[in-house]
Amino acid sequence: MNLFILSRTLFNVLTISFIVVRIFFTIRFRKSEGISQKDSKKDDREGKFNFLIRRFVILPLIIITIWIHYTFNPSWMQIFIIPLTEPVLWSVTVIGFLGIGFLIWVHICLGKEWYANLKLRNAHSLIKSGPYSKIRHPMYTALFIIYLSIALISTNLIIIILMVLTIISIIIRLPKEEEMLIFEFGDEYKNYMNNTGRFFPKI
Repeated sequence: MNLFILSRTLFNVLTISFIVVRIFFTIRFRKSEGISQKDSKKDDREGKFNFLIRRFVILPLIIITIWIHYTFNPSWMQIFIIPLTEPVLWSVTVIGFLGIGFLIWVHICLGKEWYANLKLRNAHSLIKSGPYSKIRHPMYTALFIIYLSIALISTNLIIIILMVLTIISIIIRLPKEEEMLIFEFGDEYKNYMNNTGRFFPKI
């Protein structure tokens, strides 16, 4: 199979699968308990600049680059192409689907406590089961695996750089997220931090 066609096919399959999973869990938990009243005024934890850059600069650039790359495939775009072999493309796709499987497990363990923004629900519980027994932010671990897999499958250096910037943007907001959880759970979360790794199990 032509490598460009294979890249486009695997990219579409992995990306659509990821989007379907995210939409499913978003709809499933949309009607869960509302935002905690004591947390309702803490809407700017992430930082407006970081949020705006990721949502309104990086994301549109990713979409535009993907559209140009796969729809028109202009000759000038070839200078940004990283030549990956067919076995590498398939291997990265498998890793991407493992990331999706991990993301599903994380969602199931997190349940109604998941919220897309840095907010807490009423009677919020600190989840320590499943992947959370070893990792504090396994959802980010799963997302990073998926993002990097999608980027590599595209074989496009621009998309890869933009995905890396997305990951960096998410990492930047993590201290605020952990500050929020310390505010909510106090010493319980501090002890939890001492016993777990941020993205990978503590060695």
